Amino acid sequence: MPRAQKAVRRQRNGRDYDDRFRGILDVAAEVFYIRGFPQGTLTEIADRVGLTQPALYHYVKSKDELLALIVNQVATDLSAAADQALTEGDTGAEKLQALIHRVTASIVANRKTFTVYWQELKSLPDEIRIAIRADERQFVNQILGVVEEAQQEGALPADQPAWVLTEAILGMVCWVYQWYSPDGPMSEDQIAFAFIRLLGLAPARS
Repeated sequence: MPRAQKAVRRQRNGRDYDDRFRGILDVAAEVFYIRGFPQGTLTEIADRVGLTQPALYHYVKSKDELLALIVNQVATDLSAAADQALTEGDTGAEKLQALIHRVTASIVANRKTFTVYWQELKSLPDEIRIAIRADERQFVNQILGVVEEAQQEGALPADQPAWVLTEAILGMVCWVYQWYSPDGPMSEDQIAFAFIRLLGLAPARS
């Protein structure tokens, strides 16, 4: 997702820096998830990651930039999940199954960040929001291409518009962040398989 990354990414200096940077994004997402973006503070974020507030400024310039980086990270993670899934199947149906598994796992692993993404996207400057929306369209078009391939194979209904099926699949998968619980009765793999079975893409497991 190059345009969004270009809009908000800053130069990084190595793996340790990247690991700390990602940790800051995860903690910030949790703070914004709990308190909302207006009430979340850099002071609390710095305290939770074990940094002074001046040290935090080595990684981010402002709370607004931190939100932009969180939103960009969600877009990047989803894009990476889709790219990986497309290498894991030969047919459209196989690629779609892999996409559902990969995207579901990404959303479950980053559900707080994903919540902030949807709730606070409106708080970003227009330039960044427009770039993120463009990346969303790119992601959706990736899925659309796989849906069309599955339709041509007969794995999905060919008499229905591909864009409708695509939006239905994405709505089903992306809504997981609203109701998934790590203490619930099903893992993300089981949930993804339930989605796949609902679409008729795989036989029941014995």
